[in-house]
Amino acid sequence: MSVNIFPLDTGLVSWNTTISQKWDVEEAKTASGKRRTLVKQTYPAWTFSLSFPCLHKDQIDELLGFYAKMRGKWGSFFYKDFENHHVDNVQLLKQGNNYYCSTNLATMFDPCSKVENLQVFINGVETGNYTETNGVIAFDDTVDGVVTATYDYYYLVSFGNDLAIKQIFDDAKIDNFELTEGDTLFLDISENEDNTESRRRGRENRQGRA
Repeated sequence: MSVNIFPLDTGLVSWNTTISQKWDVEEAKTASGKRRTLVKQTYPAWTFSLSFPCLHKDQIDELLGFYAKMRGKWGSFFYKDFENHHVDNVQLLKQGNNYYCSTNLATMFDPCSKVENLQVFINGVETGNYTETNGVIAFDDTVDGVVTATYDYYYLVSFGNDLAIKQIFDDAKIDNFELTEGDTLFLDISENEDNTESRRRGRENRQGRA
């Protein structure tokens, strides 16, 4: 089965690109005025708001073709964020005989279903005696020790709005569009927004990728 991956180099995004974290929370107050809340999802949902300030015709054609292939908001695909895509020697969560890869959240487990450049270690010693499927690692033999891993990870997303392109002389500007994290094996995503974290992507980082 083919895997759909966002086609453009995300190092080309503009400095004001943002990432938002979402939680579906119900809130109510009791007769005495106390606040009661109920969280309706286990893991955070993410929205990436992207702008590409300058693309050439071949890049525009590639993006338009990919957007059409996804049929706009309908299809899901994997997106590798320029800044948040790597973990180094992180201890993996164990459930039964399986070990689970996650995104780079220091305070909680946030599973991911696609990884690459994977290195797995048992008690600090690298091993190749395993299989990996959708971010889940299984070993051929019983493991006696701490399992850690280094890898790049992807988010499973879909387009959150329409794609708009402005032609400026020989180059084009892609106005802001959103990628919203879609349902995976682990996630039950809602549309309610809660906490938003904005970050700037430095021009020197993009130049370093050139």
